[in-house]
Amino acid sequence: MKKIFYFLFFLISVAMNAQNEPYDFSDLDTREKVISKAKTSSALQRNLLISEEFNGKDEFMNIVYITKEAAEKKLKIEERIIESLNQGKELSIQINPIYKGKSFVPEKIIIQISGDENFTEEILVW
Repeated sequence: MKKIFYFLFFLISVAMNAQNEPYDFSDLDTREKVISKAKTSSALQRNLLISEEFNGKDEFMNIVYITKEAAEKKLKIEERIIESLNQGKELSIQINPIYKGKSFVPEKIIIQISGDENFTEEILVW
């Protein structure tokens, strides 16, 4: 019984460590490789840098592929911005993807808000 417990503990530990492994998209050095990875894996998803709520267009220069976690964080930031705009606040939004090496997947996205509110959010992708 003790051996089974240790074996199960080992399996759970391995599974938890696998989920916490950092992403490495350094080998995705072409747009085609990124799109292929997004189609064959749940690690990446298509996202608009400037979302449609802010009149962002679904066009080449506005499309990035990011992790699900990064997309969720970006959505929460956008919801905060929308809430402020609905309160009548005037805001200027600047969104900058930061790339590492030759990868076509941004390492992070920096969102800077200025105007009636000022804050900067950094979204780590990998």
